[in-house]
Amino acid sequence: MENYKNESMVDVAYSVLKEMEDKISFKELYAKVTELIGLSEEEATNKMSMFYTNLSLDGRFAALKNGEWDLKERCVYDAKDDFNLFYDDMDNEEKENKDDDERDDSENNEGEDGIDIEDSSSEDDID
Repeated sequence: MENYKNESMVDVAYSVLKEMEDKISFKELYAKVTELIGLSEEEATNKMSMFYTNLSLDGRFAALKNGEWDLKERCVYDAKDDFNLFYDDMDNEEKENKDDDERDDSENNEGEDGIDIEDSSSEDDID
């Protein structure tokens, strides 16, 4: 067993995943990392959120479904699917905004020029 005491937790996580050659749950990964570093249960509990944050920000790791993690270098990434999801979200937002605009227009009684449609009489017509 290698001595990991002088390495960062994310570097240890990288070593663990590299040796495993497969994805792993966050809970299992964190347990292995804290064991290899030799953290007490209290220290491990106190550092869990920081480790998760650092793991998320480190470009070597990929968060997968069901709370599993793997090395990004092993993940197949289809940019086309990612762009489709992005554009689908944009289409949905545009549709929602258009629906909101239509609802706003129907709620006020102003025409395109900003004149109140219901009260079309002018002040000149009043005797």
